[in-house]
Amino acid sequence: MSFNDLPLEIKQTIWRFALHAAVDEPEICIVWPLKAGCNAPISKPLLVDTAFPVLMHVCGQWRNFVLSSSQRPSSPVKFRFSRQADCQVPYRHFRASTDILYLSAMNQEEATRVHDMELHMEWETGVPKAALAPVRHLAVEWPLWLNAGNWLPALVYRVCPNLEKVSVVFSSSRMAILGCFRAPAKRCKLRRVEGADKLLVAPDWDPEKLEPLQSKVDNGVEHLHFEAMFKWEVDLQIHELDMDEPDGEWFVGSAWDKKQQKFCLEYEAATFVQYKRSEIGGETWFEACEDRLIEWEECFDNPNRRCPSPTQLAINPEEWRVNDEEGYPFRLPE
Repeated sequence: MSFNDLPLEIKQTIWRFALHAAVDEPEICIVWPLKAGCNAPISKPLLVDTAFPVLMHVCGQWRNFVLSSSQRPSSPVKFRFSRQADCQVPYRHFRASTDILYLSAMNQEEATRVHDMELHMEWETGVPKAALAPVRHLAVEWPLWLNAGNWLPALVYRVCPNLEKVSVVFSSSRMAILGCFRAPAKRCKLRRVEGADKLLVAPDWDPEKLEPLQSKVDNGVEHLHFEAMFKWEVDLQIHELDMDEPDGEWFVGSAWDKKQQKFCLEYEAATFVQYKRSEIGGETWFEACEDRLIEWEECFDNPNRRCPSPTQLAINPEEWRVNDEEGYPFRLPE
């Protein structure tokens, strides 16, 4: 008996199992707005783009099954409209234990709000703590990594105690000049930069100062470890005064070694890649941010000039793909 000879109910059961497997691939969550300021809220819930399920490419019957199944609350894949693609595109909810959370210099403070935290208080505009707590893999834009010691320790101590890996994301693995960049607006992946210890790069403000790309990662790690011990003492004092707990017992996690007072994290240099179909029908992933460079002033200027419009902030991310709305103008707070 062939598959086509099976009763429809059995075929649909098999399709449902296949549909779940199709969206289990780890994805990257690009926090939106890409530029946050004026206490602009982060778009919630956190969602990730996925590939179109393979089932949709088999035949019309299977495609209709996927589309109809997506309307059910239990469906692992949903669809929302993308202005860039001009069609419905698949997505699912962010899975902190397997997906990668990406933060940039232009939205990290608003997204995590670690400096506004008083122990276990909740905050309104950032990502909910419950969504951040299980995060295992964090991707960080290189300009933000320059001062990782200022914010990452608090994020680990107070929110993400079991963080395992940090990918420092560069605009390109081929360009010799480093700079700020916008994250991809479409579905993307991370690709590890091979040979980062031999690839010579220089910041755009000093193009003659060539150093290995890996040194940019290592410098951030050094700054992180230097600042981490001081911030650990600060958090200990806060907990001892306010919670009357024994030394360090309030922290339970694998990312920070309390005895040796050091991070237990893996670090790597990476770039964004996007899927592309070639003219001859082949499939490839290409580096996505070489043509998305921006000025340092746009990356680090007054955050009060980085607000999307009220209309953009009101977009429901489960109906419209909010990351398509990346071209909002700078405006002064109202």
